[in-house]
Amino acid sequence: MELSEPSPVNALLLAGEMVVLAWLFAAEDVGRIGLVLLVVTGVICVLAIAISKFPSGALLLLVASAAMPRFAGTLFGLHVRIEHVAIGLVAVLLAIHLYRKHFRSSFRLKSYDYLLIVYLSLNFVSSAILSPEPRMTVRWAVLNAIAVCPYFLVRLLVKDESALFRTLHMMLWVGAAESAYGILSFISHYAFGTVSGVEVDQYGFTSAVYGTQYEANLFGSYTACCAIMSLALFVMAPRSGLRWWYGVSLAITTVGAIISLARAVSTSDAPRMMLIT
Repeated sequence: MELSEPSPVNALLLAGEMVVLAWLFAAEDVGRIGLVLLVVTGVICVLAIAISKFPSGALLLLVASAAMPRFAGTLFGLHVRIEHVAIGLVAVLLAIHLYRKHFRSSFRLKSYDYLLIVYLSLNFVSSAILSPEPRMTVRWAVLNAIAVCPYFLVRLLVKDESALFRTLHMMLWVGAAESAYGILSFISHYAFGTVSGVEVDQYGFTSAVYGTQYEANLFGSYTACCAIMSLALFVMAPRSGLRWWYGVSLAITTVGAIISLARAVSTSDAPRMMLIT
């Protein structure tokens, strides 16, 4: 079998990974090599998902990263989450594919797209001119603009109804995986006392499951939305095979939503919580 010549994009990504790996081995403690290898493996997997079967891999990366806002760090003074990194990576890959004409998009701006662009522009203008702390508010305007970028990326990547349906399936199964992780975290916490995916003593004495979401309420909202969509597809499924898979997704996400409600507040905190609500 004749091997094909690697593309410049793949060669560039591989070279970058090798440089990062070499730097980490030189800079980090030898005892943390296992952690470093795990991180590098995760980076390689993310790149493989984004590059494979473009644009499906890029859409999967966007959907999966949106379910993991708990993972965050600081980059150039910005509080960056994993979804921000995924958005930047997908945008770069899309620009490369468009430049090399390996991908064509039928995207056309609509009236509501212009309204969204005007909103983002006004957000930057007001943050820079009217804010008493422009440096801080412009930073948040940048993060807000990054958060809106997936809307345009999905519009560019999803070209037809079948692609939209595949993306919906991705979201449902990512939601099922998120729910399954939350369920395992819940069981492990009460069975073995682990705290992974669980906010301990959120309201003073009770624990709340957040999975990979930012906090427990978002976990509940996310799993409940996925459960509703699974129910809709379960009812409308034309074949029994599809109905079975939608039923599995519905069951997992429903249990996840119920687990998110397995919290309570103390009697002394109840009036205060009612006022906050």
